Amino acid sequence: MQELCRKKVRLAMRNMDSPHTSFDYEYWVGCSREEFRLHMLRKLDNWNKLTGHCISLRMCDCDHICPFSIVQFMRLELHERACRMLCHYTNLQPMPGVFNRFKSDHWSARDHEFWLAHIYKNPDFVDIYWPVYI
Repeated sequence: MQELCRKKVRLAMRNMDSPHTSFDYEYWVGCSREEFRLHMLRKLDNWNKLTGHCISLRMCDCDHICPFSIVQFMRLELHERACRMLCHYTNLQPMPGVFNRFKSDHWSARDHEFWLAHIYKNPDFVDIYWPVYI
């Protein structure tokens, strides 16, 4: 299930500029194509302002704020629900690949509490999130 969800997020990124795509954004990332595109553009704008290095959506990875590695600690019957949560558009942010790999799998209980309270299903959270222990 994890690989399927990752593949669908990559497809969402690839197709977001195609208004005639058949990709089901509502099903896979929890919003319309246009909402997804605007969300990613707002996040990208914050990245560019924060770092001073301007990148475009075509030059970045789609980072899962809360990483997929947390799924391995869950009971098997919770995996599908967890994967759906992790692929929700509010858990996704654009990030250059080198930073995404550096951030990879760093996650703590404090991060998780913050994520649940402020990020997950909150379309107004447009900051780029870094785990506390990086």
